[in-house]
Amino acid sequence: MRFPLLLSLLLLCLTAAAAEAAGLRTFELPGGEGSPVLEGAIWTPCDRPPAAVRLRRIEVPAVPDCPTQGEDLPLVVISHGARGWYGGHHDTAAALADAGFVVTAVTHPEAAGRRWQRERPAAIERLIDYMLEEWPDRARLDPERIGFFGFSRGGYTGLVLLGGEPDFRRVLGHCREVPSDPLCAPSDARRDLGDEMADVLWVLAALANQTGVDLSEAFRRNLDKKTQRDADRHRNNPKLQ
Repeated sequence: MRFPLLLSLLLLCLTAAAAEAAGLRTFELPGGEGSPVLEGAIWTPCDRPPAAVRLRRIEVPAVPDCPTQGEDLPLVVISHGARGWYGGHHDTAAALADAGFVVTAVTHPEAAGRRWQRERPAAIERLIDYMLEEWPDRARLDPERIGFFGFSRGGYTGLVLLGGEPDFRRVLGHCREVPSDPLCAPSDARRDLGDEMADVLWVLAALANQTGVDLSEAFRRNLDKKTQRDADRHRNNPKLQ
């Protein structure tokens, strides 16, 4: 893999030309030999004004398939956290592209157990190889200037790519010294059902906001419907007598 420099987003050390807007294009890296298919996106410097572009279920300001502007452009690779996707940090990616960086991200497939610890770095290696060796505008990149932005598990991914060697056995010693740390609780004890339910409510609220649905009013109407329709439904059910 051609990977001469990887920084944990010390972007102030990278200089880039200013642009007017962010170009946006999506792509797919084929799988094979145990490697999953990877969906991703690339944000690039663009000299055209942005418009609303649909990216899955959200709209983002961008210019679809805009010709990349500039030469010797620094590359920034984004790695999202657990249950995230390639567009989860679209605002950061667009801001960097507006400033003259090429930015790319892929969706990390969910992996059982601790497989993600090795699969995530491998996915980013595939992504960087693609950008430097196969991306149609690769000649516009400066392969000596590659930055990295990682969130949560994405931060772990970046540290491993930098050469870090995690030793999870040290957690055992930590838990013996600080058994009250939530990290040390059994997996079942760490589950917070209320928090999981709150996650579902948050997603519903976000979808309602994106689609213009008055969720409070819809819930009130639904309760009224069930109250009127089901007032005697269970009371008169012989199976429940």
